Amino acid sequence: GLALAACGLAVSPLTFAVALGLAGAFFAIYHPVGTAMLVEAAGERVGRAIGLNGVFGNLGVSLAPLATAVLTAGLGWRVAFIVPGLVCAAIGLLYVLGPQGDGTDSKRPQAVFPDIPRHVAIRAFVVLTLIAVTNGLMFNAVTILLPKLLEERLAGEAGALGLMGLVA
Repeated sequence: GLALAACGLAVSPLTFAVALGLAGAFFAIYHPVGTAMLVEAAGERVGRAIGLNGVFGNLGVSLAPLATAVLTAGLGWRVAFIVPGLVCAAIGLLYVLGPQGDGTDSKRPQAVFPDIPRHVAIRAFVVLTLIAVTNGLMFNAVTILLPKLLEERLAGEAGALGLMGLVA
């Protein structure tokens, strides 16, 4: 979060690049570390916890273009880095200062994995792979391509940034 806020405080292209690189490096550990922490804290309801995390994670991704457009249009591009960075840093501080688990719940009994016929496992692998690929393509198209397409089509229009964020 602090690296992201530093992007908004950058005074040169080099300091911006370094801050953005640091933000990217720190954010890259979210899924491997965050998912492990989520599973550890979920107890017996791992599926529910991962599902809720996915819903609210996608809600955040969906609202990000609008929030960024509103911050940028109203207060400038620097604020669009500083505000989310400070929010991330505050949440991290709350996590560090929050109650610590005692570690006793982390010793769950191992689930017995049923025998699955080979042809069923292959079919499941193929179907899940196709779902993951098409979902990934659609997700990237909506989150990356749509804002760029709107930017190109609405370039130079008054108030276009807010409209692009809202539509995206």
